[in-house]
This record gives sequence, C-alpha cells and structure tokens, in this order.
Amino acid sequence: SPYGTLVLTACMDGCARLWDAKRGTCKLALHHVNGDAVAAVMSASFSPDGSLFVTAASGDGAVRIWSTDSGNCIRAFENSPTVWTAVFSSDGASVLTASMGAVVKLWSV
Repeated sequence: SPYGTLVLTACMDGCARLWDAKRGTCKLALHHVNGDAVAAVMSASFSPDGSLFVTAASGDGAVRIWSTDSGNCIRAFENSPTVWTAVFSSDGASVLTASMGAVVKLWSV
C-alpha cells in the first residue's frame, strides 16, 4: 500500500488477498467468481491514496474495484476475456487495463 501497512497479492486460485504487512495475517480474501467458474486474478494494485484497489482476472475478463476497508466491490468493468493487468492513474480517477491482443483501455472510476 502507499503507506506500507498492507500488502496486496493476486493469485491463480481466483483470489486477491489483502495482508497486514506488520503481522503477516490475511485481512481480506476476495474471490473473482463468474457463475460457477473461478477466474485467476492476474493483477492487483492499490489506488494512489490506498483507499481502493483494482483486480484483473483472466477467463471472465472482469476488472473490479474494491474498498480496502470493507472489501466490498464498488465497481466492475467487463473487459476482454484475458486481462493481464489493471492499474490506477496517478490521480486515482481512472483505471488502465491491458488485455490479450494488445488491447489497452482507460476507464473512469
């Protein structure tokens, strides 16, 4: 996180995990599920102020923005089937995604 208190991981098991950096304990485990299918989380990154984070999943093409405090999904974007990465802009107002086939999109948050 921007303040070094949290660590965010993206996992092939379809889960993004938010960890307490000091204790090494998992605070949140958030699953990318589309129907009955679990999609591998390819990337996860914090917003500049750390209040949100974005995840990108392959398979379902979902890009989701989550609240760091509550773990609630506050926004979702449907992208191409294989999203490799998603990152916030420096002002936190947009999310940039990169997908298979050299597809790059800019989304308003």
